[in-house]
Amino acid sequence: VFVKRTQVGAAFIDITTGEFSATSFPFTDMAESLSKELGRFTPREIIFPDSLKDNAEVKTVIENLPNTSVSF
Repeated sequence: VFVKRTQVGAAFIDITTGEFSATSFPFTDMAESLSKELGRFTPREIIFPDSLKDNAEVKTVIENLPNTSVSF
């Protein structure tokens, strides 16, 4: 996950198949859009930038992913 000004980018890779996908969406829609994307991919690990460590929306998204490892 990457944030730059008003945009959020997310990239997904399945290391077992080599499948790669990327998307972007407005920062104002981050919680809803990120939740939808994570629901489609059900990742085992997510890497967020340190700048989102205390973000309430990110914390909410993470709480809904109990089997996912999260790093900042």
